[in-house]
Amino acid sequence: MISNSHLLTGVLFQIKKIMSMAANDVEVIYITGNHDEMLRKFSDTTIGNISIVDKAVLELNGKKAWFFHGDVFDVSR
Repeated sequence: MISNSHLLTGVLFQIKKIMSMAANDVEVIYITGNHDEMLRKFSDTTIGNISIVDKAVLELNGKKAWFFHGDVFDVSR
């Protein structure tokens, strides 16, 4: 079993990695999901290269692709 402190260390490492990418001009798009109700209050917010959104439409190979969390299909929400 993974301890809480070990899990927190892993999460903080990932956050640091993402922040480093954003600092190096990589666009970071955070798509909110079912455990992000607090973050949904900040949807459509951009700080530097980091955006918080409920969905993203990107152009890939000349075609539009829609990205979203699957909880949009959860009828119990």
